[in-house]
Amino acid sequence: IFPRLCQVIGSPVADPVQVDSQQAQNRLKYLFKMMIGAIASPSSPLVLFLDDLQWADSSSLDLIEAVVTDSESKCILFAGTYRSNEVNNAFPLTRFLADIAEKHISVIKIELENIGREAANDLISDAICKATLDSKMLADIVYRKTSGNVLFLTQFLQSLYAEGLFWFSLDTESWEWDYQGIETKTIPKNVINLLTERIVRLPVLTQHALNLLSCIGCACAESTLILFMNEIGQNNTEKSNVISERE
Repeated sequence: IFPRLCQVIGSPVADPVQVDSQQAQNRLKYLFKMMIGAIASPSSPLVLFLDDLQWADSSSLDLIEAVVTDSESKCILFAGTYRSNEVNNAFPLTRFLADIAEKHISVIKIELENIGREAANDLISDAICKATLDSKMLADIVYRKTSGNVLFLTQFLQSLYAEGLFWFSLDTESWEWDYQGIETKTIPKNVINLLTERIVRLPVLTQHALNLLSCIGCACAESTLILFMNEIGQNNTEKSNVISERE
């Protein structure tokens, strides 16, 4: 689970004993709690943060629950985020939250709304190292187009930079922008359209590689990626040869 821990505790000297799936899960939970107990202490508490919990599977959430409900784990703070609009009763996260509530675990729930115009200006001014007065014109137009959605706001700024509407000037040693160009730019209505727009701007070969990788799942070995890229390069070479022969 944590390959880099081998650099600290060394590699296993023997193969693990084969047990059934339930016993394996129980052992994993026990060892994970032991590891947390060894790391976290009153003088050095541990903060564990996980993002996008709406995509977590049941096994992962069971492991988290085993830790946060352990009465001996008193020096750990678990923080997790999820998109409430993407979760329904069928999601494992819903059951996880219900189980935590039934066990009377102290939970602080913070609902994050879109930020206000002033906060958006503070965020942008900090990012481009300008006074809030100087960044206000840019912040106003960005806020108007993103409605204070932080994800859209940051992605919108990145898209402006990629399209040359927002740049760092070596002459003035500061960030500058094309106000009129930004004014005419539209922004996608949701995250899917936002990501799709970014993907279609990638090179064609890169898009083809992403299409192949999407058939595998959420993880891909480096060797598989190299195999795909070699195949794409070979097909591209064959197409070029065919075009050359026709010419």
